[in-house]
Amino acid sequence: MMIKLGMTAVAMAAGLLLASGPVSADDWSRSRTGPNGGTRTITGQCGAHSCSRTIDVTGPGGRSWSRSSGVVQGPFRSYGYRTVTGPAGRGTAVGRVWRRF
Repeated sequence: MMIKLGMTAVAMAAGLLLASGPVSADDWSRSRTGPNGGTRTITGQCGAHSCSRTIDVTGPGGRSWSRSSGVVQGPFRSYGYRTVTGPAGRGTAVGRVWRRF
């Protein structure tokens, strides 16, 4: 139940981040290939009231994992989230709400 609630909150925050508008100068991406053939790609996006970052890593053996994090700021509170998805496709979500005055 708690994981389902956490994943729902993360999906809502991701929806807010994606709805922030078209690609702009605040979007960026960096990619690196290691000496053994593994790759790491980091992408980020900032909108009017939100920022997010995603890291995708693929090892030389083809196993991959990803980590996403972001912050959405509202008029009276801010919401931060973080998700990690491992090689087996299992995900862990953490969400926090902060009060703002």
